[in-house]
Amino acid sequence: MPILPPLEVEDSVRIPSGARLYQAPRGDAPSVVLRFAEGESRAAEVAAVEGEWVALWLGLRDDYPFRCYPLLGDARVEVKVWVRLDEVLVVAREIIEVNFDDESFVMLMRGVPVRRSGQRGPEGPLYEVEVDGARLTLALPEERLGRGYFPVPGIEGDEAPAPAPGPRPKVAVGGQVIVGDLEIVPLPPLKHGRMAEARGDCVVMLGWLTGEEGSPPRPKAPANAAFDRGERPEDVRLGEGVPLRWLDDSPAGVTVGEVRAAGGRFGDRLCFDALAGAGETPLVLCAGVADARGE
Repeated sequence: MPILPPLEVEDSVRIPSGARLYQAPRGDAPSVVLRFAEGESRAAEVAAVEGEWVALWLGLRDDYPFRCYPLLGDARVEVKVWVRLDEVLVVAREIIEVNFDDESFVMLMRGVPVRRSGQRGPEGPLYEVEVDGARLTLALPEERLGRGYFPVPGIEGDEAPAPAPGPRPKVAVGGQVIVGDLEIVPLPPLKHGRMAEARGDCVVMLGWLTGEEGSPPRPKAPANAAFDRGERPEDVRLGEGVPLRWLDDSPAGVTVGEVRAAGGRFGDRLCFDALAGAGETPLVLCAGVADARGE
């Protein structure tokens, strides 16, 4: 792996399934292991970097640019969670275009995860890329890789034409047949074949139609693990500026907008699952009942 530039505050990062998130930068702090569908990850903004530990903003603090990936959490809260640096994925730091001799090409958006394949091509190491359900092996410029990136809106440009009715065709890009959650639009025929545009949220490809029917989209990620909703279930509704604490009563943060969530009563506190897509016991945030009611 190349030498990667250091992470900086306000970078965005990708966190994979299997990563462990902690309430504090200590190995013995309460924690949860993320569980998503195979190959999926979540985006988050870096709040701090302390040696081997990276603090992430758990919630959606402001109208941050669209990332074209699911967020780690989307509640309107200002709460940090921690992850070890070596669990942060290596990604495309910049938009990367890869052109092939057969006139096909791939354009990856910032933040697409990549990993060394163990193979080498004429231009150096090859990387495995999984994006929008499509898998590719590509030669990538290593100076444009890193753990952090600045998010930009999704794929830009003219609106894609409507896909043709009937079975989803397969497309070959650089000699690799692509199957994924992509909108595939055939282009006008050429003398030596027919090309198609394959477009997802985080990638655009131009390839050659193979005449084969594609696979259906992948199943959606599994739902959250539910936590014990306490003495009695109760929907949580919080306004802006409400102090938040973890279930163990340590300070967590504050709401920065209205929060609505399914939760439960724990004594004089209202609590809710703070983390989307987690397995094991979720990280749970709580607010005092009096604070929740604005008393």
